[in-house]
Amino acid sequence: MSGIAGIIHFDGRPVEPGEIERMTASMAHRGPDGIRHWVKGNVALGHCQMCTTPESLEETQPWANEDESLVLVMDGRVDNWEELRAELLGRGARLRNRSDAELVLRAYEEWGEDSTTKIVGEFTFQIWDSRRKILFGARDVAGTKNYYYHHAGAWFGFSSEIKGLRALGWIEESLNESRLLGFLVPAYDRADEVGTLFEGILRLPAGHAMAASKHGVRTWRYWDPSGLPELKAASLDDCAEGFAEQLRIAVRCRLRSTLPLASMLSGGLDSSSVVALIQKEFRDQLHGPLRTITLTDADRGNCLEHQHAREVIGQGCCEPHVIDSSQAAEHYEGFWDWAKSQDEPFTTNLNHTYFVAYRYAARLGLRSVLDGMAGDCCFQMSPHPIQSLLTQSKWVPAVGELIAMNRVWGDSILSLASRYLVRPLVPERLRALVRQRRRLNAGSFAEPPIASNERIQRWDAAGMFSNQSTLPGGDTRTVQAIHSRNFTTGCLSFAQERNSLIAASFGVETRSPFADRRVIEYAISMPVEGKLLRPSYKEVLRRAMAGVLPRKTLGRTSYAHPGPPFTAVISRHFEGTLSRLVKSAPACAANWVDAGLLNGPVIRGGRERQLEEQFRLWAAAAFCEWLGRAGFRAPGTPLAWNQIKRMEQYQ
Repeated sequence: MSGIAGIIHFDGRPVEPGEIERMTASMAHRGPDGIRHWVKGNVALGHCQMCTTPESLEETQPWANEDESLVLVMDGRVDNWEELRAELLGRGARLRNRSDAELVLRAYEEWGEDSTTKIVGEFTFQIWDSRRKILFGARDVAGTKNYYYHHAGAWFGFSSEIKGLRALGWIEESLNESRLLGFLVPAYDRADEVGTLFEGILRLPAGHAMAASKHGVRTWRYWDPSGLPELKAASLDDCAEGFAEQLRIAVRCRLRSTLPLASMLSGGLDSSSVVALIQKEFRDQLHGPLRTITLTDADRGNCLEHQHAREVIGQGCCEPHVIDSSQAAEHYEGFWDWAKSQDEPFTTNLNHTYFVAYRYAARLGLRSVLDGMAGDCCFQMSPHPIQSLLTQSKWVPAVGELIAMNRVWGDSILSLASRYLVRPLVPERLRALVRQRRRLNAGSFAEPPIASNERIQRWDAAGMFSNQSTLPGGDTRTVQAIHSRNFTTGCLSFAQERNSLIAASFGVETRSPFADRRVIEYAISMPVEGKLLRPSYKEVLRRAMAGVLPRKTLGRTSYAHPGPPFTAVISRHFEGTLSRLVKSAPACAANWVDAGLLNGPVIRGGRERQLEEQFRLWAAAAFCEWLGRAGFRAPGTPLAWNQIKRMEQYQ
């Protein structure tokens, strides 16, 4: 993990002294191994360096070719390092060292804008090409690295964090309501892949490349897996064998490290598979034991996640670190001071358990933490693949899948049949009318909104919901095309970039084997039988990990996420603080937030209802705190329709 920043004045105006330095200084936590700059006339690039691989010790960014006609700044790793290096050498490239930055620079020299298809890894990079007078860059396919930019007339700026752009003081800051909708109405929290809460500060979506010049900013999707053909596997066992091989490659290439590594270990199939593979096949590549970080309920003996984590730890090669919810208050010390330093309130909403985990990793002196992120996306589809079975008239397997959905999700057979058998037969015009009427009732959303009913009605009247909800779109003719939407509509990248920001604030980088492009492409290519809930959820992964995972973990069928116990404990601990934050919110908060939260939140009802209300209270408190600090005090801002148009151009 590192930090990158840059300024280009396309009108030729020179970059003033101290400007790029302000940007990198705001991200000093990303540069424990040095902050450096390259300034030449109207272009300035900055890099905050954190060395996490042996090869990174051989580079000093900004990194240039021999005549400085190309200058690169990069945050991330090249995970097909060996293959790309061999291909470049085979084409006669002169590699000056073993660094990832050198590989990316030479790849651009060799293939130009097509170089993105050659690079597999977790990265974002920018290259100033003085010969063409353009800034070219790209972001990895899963969005594990952060990238923000602003373009206004003759100047362009970019940064790994929003605070880097804000440090310049040049951007007129106003609230972007198209992104705010996603925060206040959770059902739409990943619909906007482009915007931030700051109008004019944008994100480059995952799997996209861009070129900025005096003619403007051009963006395009360089990775589109929707056309991948269906894998012709003779059986699920053959399919599992291929998946296991891709996951091995993804885990192995993420073990390059200068320091000991850690891995999240929830006890679920995904994180357990990562840890178990390292235990069984790669322990000789580690600098000492693998540190594992597990969050559990206070009642460890009856905590299902803790039991399965212990099964994996028992296979050896691990130094376990367990934090239970009884210790939550201790581990949340200083949380709100930390929250005030975040660019957006998203890092404090529902994912505050990652605050505990990544800060704990930093206190252990670690710089890199593996996780099981993206594992669910590899095996879940929306809509569910049962639609494909019905399209192919496979009625017996479809009924079997309904029974499996009842077993895994707990929904009644009747409601599932209504959703998947009856609803598709209803004319789309009638379904659209029902959806519109449901939106007018805040209680009808999958997760209760934080927004007021009045604001929801205004957004609905203005067409915001319809604009947001049509974004996913795309080809739905094949199972592979439908599955690819998990990775091309913000479902994964939103969570990845949020976790990455939390980790980066503590000087820690995330590494996600299931988010490897090769793993994702294999998962998408699997036939529909590999994505069903029958005979077991993630059956392909279970078979792939046979002989690697403990038998008990392989056979588990129920799950209990550790987040809710932490939320319950810490919400009680912070109840006074949360109430104070929402009650002391700036006056303009009433334009968006439910009055019931602002006027004295009360948490009541059964356990599930209490957790639901606690989530809402956390989110409202985070938003109100951020709103006052950000200075958006005007009573409402115009809808950012230009932002919506930008979203449409990325599809």
